[in-house]
Amino acid sequence: MSDENADPLSPAEPVPGREDTADDVAAWLVERIQRVTPHAFYAKTAVREVEEDFGEDFIVADRNGHASLRPDVLAAFAELKPAEIRWNTRSKSWWLPTPEQLEAFREADERKAAKKREHEAANGEPNQGEPTA
Repeated sequence: MSDENADPLSPAEPVPGREDTADDVAAWLVERIQRVTPHAFYAKTAVREVEEDFGEDFIVADRNGHASLRPDVLAAFAELKPAEIRWNTRSKSWWLPTPEQLEAFREADERKAAKKREHEAANGEPNQGEPTA
């Protein structure tokens, strides 16, 4: 599924004397991901649109030589994004799960945590979340 037909979200008109920052790009990225929901927003589309709208200064080559967002943009995005925005490693895209999917993730996380506690108790390992006597 592609978001190529989604309306691009352009940054605000530039203010004379003001240059865009990593925080500006990160805020744009959060809003862009939210606008394409329920579809995925692919990293390659983000790179292309950031380069077009903000300039190539926010793009770097990753270790494989592929275009990527600058690390400071990704760090600003990680701090700014709502917890609901998820990354799909396989498709290299961001997406917003439905409330039902979020509940399923929460339940799966609880099951994993319970299984880890059971494993630690069975092997005599102290529980990381509780003080030992």
